[in-house]
Amino acid sequence: MVLACVGFVGASNRYSLNLDWLYRIGDFSGAEAVKYAEKGWQSISLPRAFNEDEAYRLAIDELTDTVVWYRKHFRLPKEHRNGKVFVEFEGVRHGADFYLNGHHLGYHENGVMAVGLDLTPYINRRGDNVLAVRVDNNWGYRERTTHSTYQWNNKKSLLVRSILFIRRMEMG
Repeated sequence: MVLACVGFVGASNRYSLNLDWLYRIGDFSGAEAVKYAEKGWQSISLPRAFNEDEAYRLAIDELTDTVVWYRKHFRLPKEHRNGKVFVEFEGVRHGADFYLNGHHLGYHENGVMAVGLDLTPYINRRGDNVLAVRVDNNWGYRERTTHSTYQWNNKKSLLVRSILFIRRMEMG
């Protein structure tokens, strides 16, 4: 699939990654791998909270809290195969690990702040790429560095809108 352009700013091109994600509730070993079997995964668009269907039926302390995986397949547009490539999520609740083509890019712990990651070292410029995000929304989730819990946890695991940025490299 070639991404549709949603904007142009300066020397960067922006492409929406909001459509055609897959997700599955549960913690699955190896789900970051490129060739991971996706049978039984549900198709969604972002933003999406995996338990949003429960939000208006159940009390907050009854909402499902667990790990959920999101996966997105994409290809770089032919005219933009050079340059640095970044992805930005407007928010991920609560703890999230990000992978591109099986490589761990980093993690982010905060449900309300945007996070951006450099995909350049692991991007496949001429073929399929798999972006995988493991989101931990456990009610007792503790930050990795401080081991503190979130005081404002509302038990909604959320992956918010994502944008792929391609920055042309200037050669001098």
